[in-house]
Amino acid sequence: MSLNNHPCGLVKNKDQQLLLEAQNLSFTRQKNKILDRVSIKIYQPEITTIIGPNGAGKSTLVKILLGIIKQDSGLLIKNQHVRLGYMPQDFNISQFMPITVAYFFKLFVHKKDKNYFDGVIDFLKIGHLLSKNITSLSGGERQKVLLARAMAEKPNVLVLDEPTANLDIQGQADFYHWIETIRNQYHCAILMVSHDLHWVMRGADQIICLNQHVCCSGHPHTIQHDDDFKNLFGHLWQEKVGFYQHHHDHQH
Repeated sequence: MSLNNHPCGLVKNKDQQLLLEAQNLSFTRQKNKILDRVSIKIYQPEITTIIGPNGAGKSTLVKILLGIIKQDSGLLIKNQHVRLGYMPQDFNISQFMPITVAYFFKLFVHKKDKNYFDGVIDFLKIGHLLSKNITSLSGGERQKVLLARAMAEKPNVLVLDEPTANLDIQGQADFYHWIETIRNQYHCAILMVSHDLHWVMRGADQIICLNQHVCCSGHPHTIQHDDDFKNLFGHLWQEKVGFYQHHHDHQH
């Protein structure tokens, strides 16, 4: 179903466009309820982050939104102009089949998009990696290559599944900087699965707290007071996380 023909409409405000909506998605596998009537909305250019405990259904929800698997029930509604780019948590290339970064990109980038993608490479400052074997890259370098690969689709919704899981603290900080810069530079929506509560509460515009169902959702300063959030993350929140919400109501 297209959002353009849907009664919910498209515009949150003049700068925020609804690109993707899930209504009451449910998914069961081997009699186990993975998702139970999950509803979310993805606006451009917001950063939306899905958080939740292990086994909460986060990756399953992402796969449904990407069209990799199909929900048992519920609606997935897309704006007719939506373009999805996906960065998986990891991408394993066998050491017995080494390829260069340049060849890796060649597998995905169409010739007609070369000028655009050259701009992505310059933007991410990874031109010096093109001649390197992809299996020899550091964790941070590989994540930036995978991020560039996701950007090859010219997405207005960039989907990231635990993108900093294999990075050290400095690598995580650098990567989150690139995410915010990409949103500002390319004006795209970011949908991210993350366990990094510290960054989530600082960097996200919308948080979806998932545990098979949507426990709570909203801006960080709103959900921090929600009982479901406190039950799942309250101990981490009170002990380790300092709250700050960056409001995107001004020009950078």
